Amino acid sequence: MKTLQSVILVLCVGISYSHICLISPRQRGTMDISMPGSPTCTRHAEPCGGQAIETPKVAYLAGETAFFKWQQNLNHYESGYPGYMDIGVATTENSTEFTTLAVVTDKYVHRQDYQQNFTAIIKIPSIMCEHCVIRMRYNAHKPGETTFLQCADVKISLGSKSDNDLIFSPVHEESSSDRQKLLPLKRALRLRKYHHNLKSGESVADGAMKLYGIAYNPFEPGRSHYISIDTMTGQTEMVNAFKFGIDSPVSGSSQSEMFLLDEVLSIDYGRNTTNFLVHESGSRDDVAKQLYVVGTYNGSLVEYSDLFQFSGGAINALSWYTYGTSAAFRIQPAEKANSWYFEVGMIVDGAYKMGARIPDPEGLYVNFQWFETDVNNYHRTYALMGNENAPDELNSRIYIFDLYDSDFSKFIKYTELDVSKYTFMSIHSYPGSDELYAFSPGLWFDEPHSWYLVAVDPMSGAVTKKCDIAPAGIFQRHYGGSVNQGFSNNDGYLYHVLRVEGSDADIIVKIQPGTCQMSFSEPTNLRHIHSLQMPAM
Repeated sequence: MKTLQSVILVLCVGISYSHICLISPRQRGTMDISMPGSPTCTRHAEPCGGQAIETPKVAYLAGETAFFKWQQNLNHYESGYPGYMDIGVATTENSTEFTTLAVVTDKYVHRQDYQQNFTAIIKIPSIMCEHCVIRMRYNAHKPGETTFLQCADVKISLGSKSDNDLIFSPVHEESSSDRQKLLPLKRALRLRKYHHNLKSGESVADGAMKLYGIAYNPFEPGRSHYISIDTMTGQTEMVNAFKFGIDSPVSGSSQSEMFLLDEVLSIDYGRNTTNFLVHESGSRDDVAKQLYVVGTYNGSLVEYSDLFQFSGGAINALSWYTYGTSAAFRIQPAEKANSWYFEVGMIVDGAYKMGARIPDPEGLYVNFQWFETDVNNYHRTYALMGNENAPDELNSRIYIFDLYDSDFSKFIKYTELDVSKYTFMSIHSYPGSDELYAFSPGLWFDEPHSWYLVAVDPMSGAVTKKCDIAPAGIFQRHYGGSVNQGFSNNDGYLYHVLRVEGSDADIIVKIQPGTCQMSFSEPTNLRHIHSLQMPAM
């Protein structure tokens, strides 16, 4: 595929995540974006979703910047091998060759049945065509999902600007509901004060730990910063910088396809390092196989290497294992169409070694969510998988493996989890407990919803409430915010990042599962912080 450097600014509009529909310029054929899962956003036929060519209704001036708008009508994010949406242009109505104008990586929202509008400002290339085609494409890189395609017929002129019918959203006027947006933040601050007062004499610095993560600036797509975050004040501090982005929306530069795989990391406590997987070169559809070993506290690049003895499907997740070794999870295609094997292995000295896989391929529970090593028995690993056909119910399984070594590893069983009262997107092992723990906003359709810490029995599938964290009306029903805890809970707490309703404020909660003792950080903003971890101190 051809590439062309362009200017792009992408905005997520409202909360209104995929199937894909191209809104402006308007796609060929019918369009209905009133609800998620619309058939008009579910088109796969190359090159334009199987829709008939239409007469151009929109004209652009070559070299100008123009607004493009589309909706991700369902979300199919696959952790460890992130998909992308891109916009391309062809200079004739029958062409199958498209020049890439912009790329936007997929977003992790956990619940598939979720819509998201995107608006992009893109520079129109200096070409002239009476009948061009704009193509919108969504490649989820997810098992069972074929690329989604939409096209719009347009004209690009070198002369004076022609009439065009690009639709701009009206200016939003402040309403009475807008004036109420500070209420959740005020309630969050009261909640923080309440728990602070339960610990008489505690200062802000008492019990403060540091989370670490990768900070991404969307206006600096080829660069990221390794940062620390104070768990009491929420203050962030830059530790080091790297020449890769979380995603790379600008095409055409040497670094345009170098990015970090979000949430794919493991902590090596023996060496005080953290392992990240990075996609450094090649097609965006190639799997990542560059391993960055970074000093956990100073962010220094300790080691860098390509994974060898590695082929096939992407690594979806890493987890801590033993000194110099990471556990790895990936999804491999099976011989039977639309079915896959789940596989665990180890990364040792830069080499991937397969350990075990499920004996029978799976075609339904293919939504990867989380991978965890048992802190009480490092041979045991858990993969949390979601049901592809339950976008609202969020039915889940835990696949359990014994990762003894590459010769004696085995698949133990999978367990159907009870999600009749609580849903979640990550699970955490805890010292001295046979149960796993998860932060949960209840059910998707709970209204109003509260936040809880729940205990998950990986052997029986039982899910029970452990602690009440926050009442309704304070924090969003958001399934992100998970923190890689590793094998050591130095202060006995589990950590999670909660989003305050109606604002850009985030609050870090820490909680002891045994006593339900908890505290909340001061408000901060961690929306562009990825791959959060709590290392041993």
